Parts: sequence; structure tokens; C-alpha cells
Amino acid sequence: MDLLNFLLVSIVAIIIALSIRIVGTLLIGAMMVIPTVAALQFKQGFAKTIAIALLFSLLAVIVGMSSSYFFSLPSGATIVLALLFIFIFSLVVNRR
Repeated sequence: MDLLNFLLVSIVAIIIALSIRIVGTLLIGAMMVIPTVAALQFKQGFAKTIAIALLFSLLAVIVGMSSSYFFSLPSGATIVLALLFIFIFSLVVNRR
């Protein structure tokens, strides 16, 4: 189990290090944290939370890239903005 944990952390670290040069620090940080926190608001199991976070990420990238294209805005910023809207939506929906 320790080897598996080490491999997972190593792969994530390598992906982050390579991605920062390509898409920027803001987008990497936002894509790692915001979808997961938004998915955790729905209080599902582990597998469902991962699926919801993946769905939120894909939705944010599609909406962000589309709005970036149509409104001539920076793509990283529009993706982060879409993620923030998804997070706020998840807070409002699950407010009890």
C-alpha cells in the first residue's frame, strides 16, 4: 500500500510540474481544488464524488473554452471563472 501511495503522489507531482509550464499556475491549482470541493458538497461516496468532480471539470473546461472563443478572453481565466460558478452553484444547491 505504501508503494501504491508513493506512485500516486509521484505521478501527480510530475503531472503538475509539467502542466504548470503549459497552462499556468492559476489553472492547475483551480482544476485540482475547486471541482473536488464542489463535488464534496453533495456528500456522496468516494467513487461518486470522483465522478461528480470529473463532470464538473469537463463542464468547466467546455464552458470556459467556448466562452473564451466567442468573447476573445483568456482561456485559463474563463475556465477558472466557470469553476467558480459551479462551486457557488453547488453551495447554493446544498445549503441546508
